[in-house]
Amino acid sequence: MSHADRTARKAAAELRARAIWMFEGTVAEMEWVEAPYLSAGDARRIAVAELCPSLQSVVVNAWAEEVPTSEHPTIVRQVKSGVRHGCSALLREVTEQREVATGSLLFAPASYWEPPVAETEPQWPLNQLRAFRWTAAIIAYSVRNALETLHTRYTSDESMPPLNRDIRNTVYVTLLRRPDVGWRLSRLPRVFIEEHSKSGGRIQLPRVVG
Repeated sequence: MSHADRTARKAAAELRARAIWMFEGTVAEMEWVEAPYLSAGDARRIAVAELCPSLQSVVVNAWAEEVPTSEHPTIVRQVKSGVRHGCSALLREVTEQREVATGSLLFAPASYWEPPVAETEPQWPLNQLRAFRWTAAIIAYSVRNALETLHTRYTSDESMPPLNRDIRNTVYVTLLRRPDVGWRLSRLPRVFIEEHSKSGGRIQLPRVVG
C-alpha cells in the first residue's frame, strides 16, 4: 500500500470515528451484537495480558529519546496499573439508577481528547462501536494518568497528544480483535448510553481538537 493510500485510509477512519463518537441514538434503534460471556475476573486478566505488552511498547518507543532506559521497568508497572484500574472502573456493578448518573464521570475525559480510531471495524451497530470507543477511551485515560509522574519528570507537554492517540487506538484495536473482552468491559458504557437515550438527554462529549 502506498503512502498516499495509507494516508487516505487513515483520514477516512478518523472521519468515521468522529461521526460515531458524536452519534446519538434512541432505545428503539439500539441493537447489540453480543459476544461470549466472560466473568469480570477473566475479562480483567485477558485485558491485562492482551493490552500491556503492546501499550508498554508504544510508551517506550514514544519516549525513547526522553526517558532513560533505567525507567523502563517503571513504565511497565505503570501501564499495567493503569490498565487494571481502568478495567476495574468499567467492571463495577451498576445496581442503582443513581449509580448510572454518577457514571457520567467516567465519560468526561479532557476536552482535547479525540475518539479512538481503527482502520477497519466490524459491521456492528453504531451504538456498539461507540460503546467500545468509550471503553477504550476510559482505559487509555487511566493508563495516561498512571504515567503522569514520568511525564512530569521527563517529557514535554507537546509529546503527549501523539502518545495519548497511540494509546487510545491500541486499546480500541485490541478490543475489536477480542470482542469477548470488549463486550464484557463495555457493559457500563452500554448502560450509560441506553439510560441517556431513555431520558432524552444528550451525552456531553469531548471536542475533537487534538
